[in-house]
Amino acid sequence: MIPYSGRTRVAGGRAFHHPDPLRRARRTGWLALLGFLGFASLAAAAGLAVGPPGAPLAGAWWCAGAWLPGLAAWLVWRRVDVGLHRKHRAMQLWGWAILAQVAWPGIAPSLHSTAAGYAALVAASALTGLAIRAFWPLDRTAAAMLLPYSAAIAFAAWPGAGQ
Repeated sequence: MIPYSGRTRVAGGRAFHHPDPLRRARRTGWLALLGFLGFASLAAAAGLAVGPPGAPLAGAWWCAGAWLPGLAAWLVWRRVDVGLHRKHRAMQLWGWAILAQVAWPGIAPSLHSTAAGYAALVAASALTGLAIRAFWPLDRTAAAMLLPYSAAIAFAAWPGAGQ
């Protein structure tokens, strides 16, 4: 019988070697970062589809509106020294804010109402504000990274605001 030592475990009479836990944690962290950036990029894709017409900086606004919130969520997600409930609530608000941002371009045309589109933008803005508030005690850098995203939402409402 092979004795148990550190990373080697006996299973079914055969010994096998566990991968280094720190290496696995780093790999999981990078995959999580890619997931958060990809999920946040959905908002950028939706915003570019209906972004402000003729605005030369629309692409830059939407890119900042996508990558920074993804990085901010990753920074909060990887914190291990905060309570799980607070982190879970902050991540929920972030996810709902991203989903509201993704949904608003389809709401106005499908309901034939610009008011419904603006209501969705107000909801996205409110959820982003709540996410900033939830991120602030956990990681102030992450909360600050959501500010350009909030500005991008305001920028999306700008073309039709004078109508």
